[in-house]
Amino acid sequence: MTSLRRALLAPIVAGVGVTILLALSGAYLFATLRLGEQFDRSLVERARTFASLVIDEPPDPGEGEPGGVVFDYDGPMDGEALGLLARISRPNGDIRAASPDWPTELRLRRPESLASPAAPVGVRVDDERWRAVALLVRARVEPPDETPAREVDQDEDGAEAVAYSDERALVEIVMDADPLRAARFAVAAALGLGGLLAVVGTALATWWGVGRGLAPVRELSTSVDRVGDTDQSVALADGEYPEELAPVAQAVDRLIDRLSQAVERERRFTDAAAHELRTPIAELRMLTEVAQRWPEPERLRRSIGEARLVAEEMESLLEALLAIARGFDTAQCEAERVPLLPVVQTVAGFYEDSDRTLVIDGDPRAAWHGQRGAVLAIVRNLLANAVDHSSPGSKVEVELRRVGDSAIFAVRNQAATLSRDDLSLLFEPFWRKEASRSDRCHRGLGLAIVQALCAPMGLNPRATLEGGVLTVQVGPGGIARGQGTATLGEVG
Repeated sequence: MTSLRRALLAPIVAGVGVTILLALSGAYLFATLRLGEQFDRSLVERARTFASLVIDEPPDPGEGEPGGVVFDYDGPMDGEALGLLARISRPNGDIRAASPDWPTELRLRRPESLASPAAPVGVRVDDERWRAVALLVRARVEPPDETPAREVDQDEDGAEAVAYSDERALVEIVMDADPLRAARFAVAAALGLGGLLAVVGTALATWWGVGRGLAPVRELSTSVDRVGDTDQSVALADGEYPEELAPVAQAVDRLIDRLSQAVERERRFTDAAAHELRTPIAELRMLTEVAQRWPEPERLRRSIGEARLVAEEMESLLEALLAIARGFDTAQCEAERVPLLPVVQTVAGFYEDSDRTLVIDGDPRAAWHGQRGAVLAIVRNLLANAVDHSSPGSKVEVELRRVGDSAIFAVRNQAATLSRDDLSLLFEPFWRKEASRSDRCHRGLGLAIVQALCAPMGLNPRATLEGGVLTVQVGPGGIARGQGTATLGEVG
């Protein structure tokens, strides 16, 4: 069974996870780029510092020194002391100073132009382990007081700054890239751990939030579960539900109301059926007891005949009950277009000897789409109800009207004993007016059978009473309702 919580949690966590992954990837790329830039900037600045210590000394005849490009630094040159490796040489390859642990396998490409103090210098990675920079610079001049400088650079204000000679020097700085890689790994580990915690935290928060959001669903389920056969009075819509669940609660309330009405109708139907069957069963019992006590041939013959009539009555009653309970058996035949006028004329032929007058106003094009047997049963029960309950010598009118692909069947008869309050009871099984209760020929099932057979065909029966004339009308479900009207949706 699919879990609603998991169905909501999976896309949320997946979406948040992808978003966090993209965000962390972007943050990692930005952070590593900035770390590399800072590392390279530091490397260039240190290279410029070493370049500032390259000087062009004049010859000193007194000391016997020839002069030339020298590295004005007396400290240790090893990598442990400097934190990097340095090498200063002449363009012709004459090394003037170098770290003793300079990697001999490292080959740096020499720059083709002089490095300006203000211009940025690119840093090259010539090995996976090292990051290096090479600057081609002019040597700084420290002339004697009586010797003018051969060339003087000026600062932005035009003041004299530093004098440089035409002698050039190649300054090469190399640093181990392990600290940069370690810093990048630390950033990746921090971002990965943060992302993992964010995903886990999001999953837990979403799980809790979704569970809390689904709590009203569980409450609604518990409330629905409390509705039973003995307690159907729970009003779910009275509870405090979110706006998304309020329509569901209202729909369930309406469903419970319909089920309650259906159960009540079934209970009344069962009670009425038991009541109707009690009389013929009691008669059969009485006939058998009398025949058993006085077994004279004539009495036995008469009792058997009466028992046969009671059995036929019970058979007719059971067939009517089954018709109401099951409706028309749609498996017996397929639906077809059934013209109503021939069916009405056929049924009306059975009442030719009746003292009622049947007037038929029929449109030959009027037809229903359904089972022929069901149409015949509807027409037969409607005409039988109108003829049997109309006054002797009165007129029964039948009207057939075509409505689109369907038709309206209406039958009118005098019904002086009915009132408007009776209309809502006409389609109730076994309902009969007080004057008809003692009539063994009528059981109050005719219109109930009509209602049961109309539903599968999409037809809607209704009854109106105007001026003592009862009109029972059957047609498509969209028939307009009027005052004093009983329809399929209004009666039990």
